[in-house]
Amino acid sequence: MTEPTKLLPSLLFFIFLCLIIYMADVDQKNWLMRLPKIIPFGDKVGHFTLYGLMAYLLNFTLSQRNITIRNYGIPLGSLVVLGFAIAEEFTQLAFESRTFDLVDLLFDVLGIYTFSKIQQYILKFPDH
Repeated sequence: MTEPTKLLPSLLFFIFLCLIIYMADVDQKNWLMRLPKIIPFGDKVGHFTLYGLMAYLLNFTLSQRNITIRNYGIPLGSLVVLGFAIAEEFTQLAFESRTFDLVDLLFDVLGIYTFSKIQQYILKFPDH
């Protein structure tokens, strides 16, 4: 895949994620924002899945580039998404319609970690 083609899925998903954040910030009541209330633990499932997929896609875009911290390789895309997740959770303090929640942040981290590990596992087995 060419580099611009590799960027497109991450870019489109990031725009989608930003749209969801915006709708939550302005307290928009549409089917997408009601979905987490229908699914048991839907808010946590959403945090886990959205941030996990974002990390998966960004790691793919960055060709699974790692940053070494204390002799441990951490996917760069996962670190970028983690930084975004932390910043987004703290910005909720500025909105009346939003609630800062460390458990949401925990599910962001769990999603990022899980999807990154799944990606690393998949990459161990080349296509045959």
